Amino acid sequence: MDNMIVDVMCRRDELFQKAMENQSFMQVFYGDLEGDEDEVMLKRKLILLNTAIDDFNSDICGCGKGIRIQAMKSLIKEIQGYL
Repeated sequence: MDNMIVDVMCRRDELFQKAMENQSFMQVFYGDLEGDEDEVMLKRKLILLNTAIDDFNSDICGCGKGIRIQAMKSLIKEIQGYL
């Protein structure tokens, strides 16, 4: 299970870096511009993925971790659609 979250985190980092290569998106992400609908959705999904990873790492009971990994992988696929 630990390898799976590490894979998700690495993928998140790659996607974030790729998204930040777009100057317009970078300005949207850091709040300088409103951006178009796709940029706003990409920002939301990246923030959701970050939150999901943080929640996963701080959950000491380990309940439902497999399901949450799958949800994060689904978010990654959605993010890839915007890039």
